[in-house]
Amino acid sequence: LASITKIELLHGNDAPIVASSINIRSFAELLSNNDYTVKVTYAYDLNDGNGVHTESKELTVHTKAKTVPMVAVTEMDKTQTSFIFAVNITDPDALASITKIELLHGNDAPIVASSVNIRSFADLLSDNDYTVKVTYAYDLNDGNGVHTESKTVTVHTVPKVAPTVVVADAAKTTASLDFAVNVTDPDNLYRAVKIELLDKNGALVKTAENNLIRSFGGLAEYTKYSVRVTYTYDLNDGDGIHTETRVLDTFTAPHYTLTNVTCITSPPIRIGDTVFLTMNILKTNALQVRCVTINGVSYAVSTIGTVITVNIPVTDALGGGNTTLTVEKIVFDGEYDGDVYEYTPTESNTTSIFIYGDITVTGIKVIDAEGDEITRVDMQKDAYLLIDLNNPTGYNIQSIHLKHAEAYSGKD
Repeated sequence: LASITKIELLHGNDAPIVASSINIRSFAELLSNNDYTVKVTYAYDLNDGNGVHTESKELTVHTKAKTVPMVAVTEMDKTQTSFIFAVNITDPDALASITKIELLHGNDAPIVASSVNIRSFADLLSDNDYTVKVTYAYDLNDGNGVHTESKTVTVHTVPKVAPTVVVADAAKTTASLDFAVNVTDPDNLYRAVKIELLDKNGALVKTAENNLIRSFGGLAEYTKYSVRVTYTYDLNDGDGIHTETRVLDTFTAPHYTLTNVTCITSPPIRIGDTVFLTMNILKTNALQVRCVTINGVSYAVSTIGTVITVNIPVTDALGGGNTTLTVEKIVFDGEYDGDVYEYTPTESNTTSIFIYGDITVTGIKVIDAEGDEITRVDMQKDAYLLIDLNNPTGYNIQSIHLKHAEAYSGKD
């Protein structure tokens, strides 16, 4: 009896969509995540005199929702002036499309990438925060239109390292100063501006002709000077050029020359006596003699003007006879700089004394004419006494007197 007269698709307040055929059993191109109602109208005649009856049946269907795409922006690598990033998209329904990539930095105007395929930025400041903003759009086909969202990642660029500069002493004379400028500069930022020499009051004495100069000459003896190095560097961090100075406080060298050494002790000189030596030293007035080393022994001194007096006890260590006393080292204390100066003279640094010492017998034995030691004497052959002496003074031995312990008995 029944016959389908119409099939409609109902959606909210939209006008019903009437199927083009009563044989239609599907609808397409619908919105996602929406309720749709299928209304089937049919007619029948029960042949009961009441005519045709018209009725309808409905079925509500909720379409499946599309999945919202997930977008993440991550840092991949970075340097002092650039970085690389990645855009990771999880999008099973292929809805998302990147619409814009921007680089944000503080209050600067955003930099828009020339292409949505860009994945790196260069020519950046060092030690700075940059934010990559990726804007993307998607339509869930749910009737709510296009959604626009953005994801960001902040990257801190690698800082540059400020150069380390040390001005160090190299060498000095009484009239010149050599110095070194030791620069540790891994990023090649150091730029020398000027090198100056200042006096002890900080007044400018001279400026180096160029920044490669490492010596100043024509200076005063044993005088305080300061070497000042001015340099610049730019850390590329937006703070501009830094200007710094490093200063070396130093002194030119004092002078000292030993002109003679004299023994003023009258002979004879014997073991146990004290020898008095005087030394004349031409030196800077601000140097004080601390001690002198003579024949390997350090002695205190007394000083009057340029004359230094040393008292040397005469011991067996000095030997005997002609003895050379050699001034091997003179130690000075610097009054101005507190430094210790050691001077090793090589000329005019010796004097000789004669020490009268004792002679001692160290050995005695009987020998034959060939020099061999014998224990019995053959009355038919010559025999000799060999006497060993400790004679540090170097006396010329003219005679030896022997004393017998007992008379020869004639029995042997």
